[in-house]
Amino acid sequence: MDGKDTRMKAHQTELTKPLQDDRIAINERCVLRQTDGCAVVFVKGEVVFSYDTDDIAAKRLAMIQLVESKAASKTATAKAFGVTRMTMHRLVEKYRAQGVPALVPKKLGPKGPRVTGGRREQVILRRKESGESNTEIAGRLGLSEGSIRLVLKRVGYTEKKSEQTELCGASPVTAEDHEAPAEKQLRNEGVASTGNASPATAEEQSEAELDDSAASALATSGDTEVPVAHTLDSDPTERTVDRFLARQGMIEDAAPLFQTAQGVEGLGVLLALPVLVSHGVFVDAMRTFDSFGTAFYGLRNVVLTLLICFLRGINRPENLKRYVPSVLGQVLGLDRAPEIKTLRRRIRELALPERALAFARAQMRRHLSRLTDDLLWVYVDGHVSVYSGKQKIKKHHVTRLRISMPSVLDYWVNDANGDPLLVFSGRARPGMVSVLRETLVELRAAGECRVITLVFDREGWSPTLFADLCEIDGVRFVTYRKASRGKKLPRLAASAFKEHKINSGGKTVSYDLADTSIYIDYGPSQQRKRLALRQVTRHTAATGKQTHVVTNDRETSTVELAHRMFSRWGQENFLKYMVQNRDFDGLVTYLMEDADAEQMVVNPRRTALRKELKCQRRELEKLTAAYGAEALHNRESSRPTMRGFKTANGRLGQKISQQQSLVDKLEARLKQVPAKVPLAKALKGKSPKKVHAGTRRLIHVFRMSAHRAESALRELFRPAYPRWHHESREMVRTFLNSSGDLEVKDGELRVTLQAQAAPHRTQVLAHLSAQLNALNAKFPGSDLVLRFAVHGAESVTGSG
Repeated sequence: MDGKDTRMKAHQTELTKPLQDDRIAINERCVLRQTDGCAVVFVKGEVVFSYDTDDIAAKRLAMIQLVESKAASKTATAKAFGVTRMTMHRLVEKYRAQGVPALVPKKLGPKGPRVTGGRREQVILRRKESGESNTEIAGRLGLSEGSIRLVLKRVGYTEKKSEQTELCGASPVTAEDHEAPAEKQLRNEGVASTGNASPATAEEQSEAELDDSAASALATSGDTEVPVAHTLDSDPTERTVDRFLARQGMIEDAAPLFQTAQGVEGLGVLLALPVLVSHGVFVDAMRTFDSFGTAFYGLRNVVLTLLICFLRGINRPENLKRYVPSVLGQVLGLDRAPEIKTLRRRIRELALPERALAFARAQMRRHLSRLTDDLLWVYVDGHVSVYSGKQKIKKHHVTRLRISMPSVLDYWVNDANGDPLLVFSGRARPGMVSVLRETLVELRAAGECRVITLVFDREGWSPTLFADLCEIDGVRFVTYRKASRGKKLPRLAASAFKEHKINSGGKTVSYDLADTSIYIDYGPSQQRKRLALRQVTRHTAATGKQTHVVTNDRETSTVELAHRMFSRWGQENFLKYMVQNRDFDGLVTYLMEDADAEQMVVNPRRTALRKELKCQRRELEKLTAAYGAEALHNRESSRPTMRGFKTANGRLGQKISQQQSLVDKLEARLKQVPAKVPLAKALKGKSPKKVHAGTRRLIHVFRMSAHRAESALRELFRPAYPRWHHESREMVRTFLNSSGDLEVKDGELRVTLQAQAAPHRTQVLAHLSAQLNALNAKFPGSDLVLRFAVHGAESVTGSG
C-alpha cells in the first residue's frame, strides 16, 4: 500500500513539474507555461493558476494575483506576459477600484445605441413601400422621423415616382390590410398604451368655463399637442425594458409611466403643465431642437425636467443633489430624474445660439398672440450680472454697486404686464439705442402689426433715434427727459399742473400732471435740426420734484401716458424677482468662448489717469484752503501788504504752484489718451473671454417660459382672490411646491393636492384646479388627461 502511494506521488510530481523547453521564467520563483491553448502559472513548483489563453480576463487576473501576493514585481510580470509596465499598472489600479469586472475587455466598435437591423428594419421597409409616410411609421413604432430616414437610407430605399390614383368608387385599402404577421406582432408589442390606464373614452365637454382674463392668458396659436410616446414597461419604478431599448437604439425618449402613490413631494408642479402645453413650449422645443438620437432621457424629457426644475426653484443642475432622484422621477413619469452630469450634457447639446434664439422667437410669437390690447406697450431695460470668476471678460457699470466690474449685460424686452417677450444676450452691443432698433425688427419679423410703443429709461436717450422713430408708421416711444451735461431741466410753474386719476388693478391712482410741447435739437453741429415732441411732467407734492416724460404719442391721454411710463417699475420688479427666485445672475455652466477682441472698451490708462488727477486736484484744494486760512488770520500790523504776506508764506505758495503745474500736466496727458481702445489692448494681450452665449440664452428661454406659466396661473385665480396683485406670485410658488397624491384611473392622471395652511388659500387652489380641469390637457407625451383636486376643499365650479 505504501509502495502504491509512493508511485502516485511521484506521478503527480512529474505532471506538475514545469518542462524546460516551453517555460517562461518570471523570476527565480515563478514560471509561466503555455501549451495547447492552456496557460499554467507555477510558484515554487506548485500550480497556483491556470486559464485558457483566449480568456483575457483570466489572464489579467493571474497577472494581478502575482503582483498582489508579492510573488513577482510589476516589471517582471509585465515582461513575462507580453505587456508594458504602464498597462500592468493600470490593470492593478482598475482591479483595486472596481474588482474583477474591471478586467473584462470592453466591447470594440461603436458603443452608442442605434436603430438595429433585423425584423424592425424589414417592418419599416414594408410600411414605406405600402405608402405610409415616415411620420406615420415613426408613430406606430415609437421612433422619431429622423430614425426612420436613417434606416431607409441604410437599406437603400429609393422613393418611387408618384402615380395618379384611380378615382373610381373602389373602397380604399389601408396599410393594416397589407400588414404581415411579423409587423402585427411588432406593432402589438411596441404600441402599448402609455401609463397603466386603459385608453380614455370620449367625455362630455366640461361645464366649467374659463374667465375672460384666463382665456386670454391661455390662448393658443397653432397646434400645441405633444405626440404620444409608448412603453413596454409595466412597473413605473423599474424601467428596465425602456433602458434596454434605448441602449439598443430602438427608442429616442422614454414614455411617461405613472402609478398610484401618496404623499408625493412637489406634486403641485404639475399644475403648470396644462399652461405650458397651451403655450406650445413642448411643441416649439421639439420643432426647434434636434433630437438627441436614441436615448432614455430624450428631448421631451429634458425640456420637461428643466421646466419643472425652474418652477420648483431648482435653478442649477448642482441643486439636484438636494433631491431624491426617484421622488423627482414620480413627477416626471420616470423611475428617476436625470443625474447632474446627464442634464449638463443635454444642456450643452441644446445650447446652439441659433437654435436657442429660434426657440425664443417661436415662444415670443405665441405670447404676442395672447396679448389682446389694441396697442402694444413694450418695455426695454438692461440687467448686469456680476462675474466673479478668473477669466478676463468685459466690464460694465453695476448700478446697485456704483462701480464697474467684470459682468454680463443682458437687455430684456417685457410686455405691459411685466412678462418677458425676448432677451438680447451674448453679443456685445454699443448700448440701448441699438437694442431698441433690434427690438422693432424682431417684433415686426414676428408678424406684429399693432402700434408699438417703446418705453425705456434715460440710457436710450438719443434725439437722432427719436427723429428716426417719428418717421416710422406705427411706432411710438416714451422715455424720461435727459438734461445736457452741466445743465438742469427747466421747472414748470405750479399753475400748470392738474390732478388726473386712473383706475389700475382695482385701485385709483392720482397724478399731478402738466401736458406741454418742447423742441429738441439733433444732428451735426453745422446742420442742426429741431424735433417737436410732447412732454408730460409729473409733480410730486411731498418732495417738490418734477419728472419730465417725452414722447411722440399725440393720441394717448395724459394720465395714461404717465401711468405707462411709471409702470416701468413692473419690469424692474420682474428683474428683482428673477434675481431672488430664479438665480438670475448665476452661471449654469463655466463654459467660456472667445470674445470679440476688437470691440471698443474704456481705456484703462485713461481711467488710471483720471483717478490720479482726482487725487492731485484734491491735494491742490487742500493747499489752497491752507493758503486762504493763512490770509484770513494774517495780522495786518506785522504784514500790511500782499507782498509781505507772500514773502511770509513763500513755501506754501511754492507748493501750490508746483501742485498746479502737476495738475495741468495730468490734464494735458488725459486729453492725449484715447477714450476707448480695443478689448485685447485693454487686457494687455490676454485673450478676452465671454460667457457661453448659447447656454445663457437657452437657460433664459426656459426661465421666461416658467415665468409666463406662473403669470397665467395668477390670472386663472384672479377673480377668486381680491388680493391677487399682492400675494399671487408667492401663492403660486407655494402651490407648485405642494405635496399630494397621484392616481391613474380611467385614462386620467388624477392629482389630489394637500390642503394649504389657510382655508382661503385652499379655496383658491380648488378654484385654480377647476379652471385647469376645464382645459382637458394631457400630460406631455402621454394620453392621460390631467385632473386636479384638493383634499378637504369643496367643489368649485370653473366660473368661481
